[in-house]
Amino acid sequence: MNIAVGIYMFVHGFAHIVGFLISWKLINDKDTPYKTTILGGKFDMGDNGIRILGILWLLTGIAFFILSYGVITLSYWWNVYTFFVIGFSLMLSILAIPDTVYGILANILLLLFLWYAPTAGWIS
Repeated sequence: MNIAVGIYMFVHGFAHIVGFLISWKLINDKDTPYKTTILGGKFDMGDNGIRILGILWLLTGIAFFILSYGVITLSYWWNVYTFFVIGFSLMLSILAIPDTVYGILANILLLLFLWYAPTAGWIS
């Protein structure tokens, strides 16, 4: 089960990398266009603010890559940081709503799974 969770986290990390690439105008996607607003257009952060947010997307993606390795290898440290990274990912996803509704769902599913996995014996 740890391999499946690790792959899930790795793929989730790629979604965060997309957030970085869009905020830095490195890719142009018609489904998620470049914009400088957050919270459904309520606040305009400007180009520099969105780039800073993009760096947070990148760092969170890298954190998910590292955590995916940790959960696959069942390293002693993976579960210490996972809930923090999921919480941070959830916060970023809420800021970028409505484009990140699926990311919010992915975070909640991962959070619920990891909350109950140790008691069910799915992951040590």
